[in-house]
Amino acid sequence: MFQIEHYKQNQLYVVSIHGEISRGTVAQINQHLKPLMFSMENEKKLKGILLECRDVEFIDSAGIGMLCGKYVNLKKQKKAFALCSLKVDLMEVLHKLSLTDKINLYPSIRDAIHEMDSSAATQEPLKIVSENPEKNEPKKEKKPVDIFNMKLGEW
Repeated sequence: MFQIEHYKQNQLYVVSIHGEISRGTVAQINQHLKPLMFSMENEKKLKGILLECRDVEFIDSAGIGMLCGKYVNLKKQKKAFALCSLKVDLMEVLHKLSLTDKINLYPSIRDAIHEMDSSAATQEPLKIVSENPEKNEPKKEKKPVDIFNMKLGEW
């Protein structure tokens, strides 16, 4: 069952998502975030949006697109956008898509609120480090994919 709720804390909107972020739920998420995004434009003291994803088991391409869109919109407003409490599988998906170079990830709501409250949109993204040292060693030099500046046909 999909559910989304939010509250305001320390000049941030914390949005909790329960269920998947997919083609079937993106419209509901956008509908919920639209008034928050609007109030972010009008209230200068609001610093950003934090998506709490502890109960998110799955994300598809529509969900990835929605996250990228929210990141870009908030960056234009000079506001922060971050995710927290992600499961390892979801963190790996975002890492493989190079989204962790753009979107900040935090282990918990408390860590995210503390960091976002003190630095807003200037925070460097959290780097994912595996506990297995073999996974941390570079295998092959791959050109990073920057989906935010990619032109049609560069896939």
